[in-house]
Order: sequence, then C-alpha cells, then structure tokens
Amino acid sequence: MSSLRSAIDELTAIPAEDLSGEECDAELVEVNTAVVQLQARLLELTAAAERTRFFETLGYISGTAWLADRLRVTYGAARRLVGLARSLREMPATRQALADGLIDLPRVTRLTDAHALNPEAFAREKSI
Repeated sequence: MSSLRSAIDELTAIPAEDLSGEECDAELVEVNTAVVQLQARLLELTAAAERTRFFETLGYISGTAWLADRLRVTYGAARRLVGLARSLREMPATRQALADGLIDLPRVTRLTDAHALNPEAFAREKSI
C-alpha cells in the first residue's frame, strides 16, 4: 500500500497551476482513470469481505456496518457500495469495464439498477 501513497505524493508534488495546459489535460485523464480503477478495487474488496464475512471477526454485524466505520462514510453510502459490490458479482463484463477504467461509477450504478429491474436483459453478459 505504501507504493500507492508514494505515487499519490509524487503526483501531487507539483501544483496543478504549475502544469502546462497539455500536462494538465493528460494528467486529468490519467487521474480520472486511476480513480475509477481504485473504485473498482474498493468494490472488489467489499465483495470479498461480504463473501468471507471477514468483518464478523472484527465484531461487526454486517458488511455495511464494517464499511461505514472503516471508510468513515454514512450507513447509506456504505449500503450503496455493498449493493454495487453484490450486483457486480452477476455482471462480469460491467465489473471488468470498471476495473479497466472504461466506465465510471455513476454509469455502473445505472447499469446495476437496470439489472435489478430486468436481469434477463443482462443474461448475455455472463458469456461475454
């Protein structure tokens, strides 16, 4: 994990206002892709904790309670993350697109909502 922190420190060492327009443009796209990929990792870790129920060994009664506490987010925000992580187990192509930084979390949320309403429409995705 220290390599991630080191990369962030290196990235933020130069103030944005000191970048050229081209450097700012390139870094903006790269940072956004990295943010999306880190969100995918967060959901992957959430799904793993849900699957193994690891949080119970720490005294939490649910994955949502554990996530809310560990991430210092509201219970509602944690519940949404757990719901996305669970939904993505059934949507491997969407999960991979997020991990690759090709789609963002709001789009994933829309897709998982649509999946919940009409799972048959997404049945093809399992074979993609």
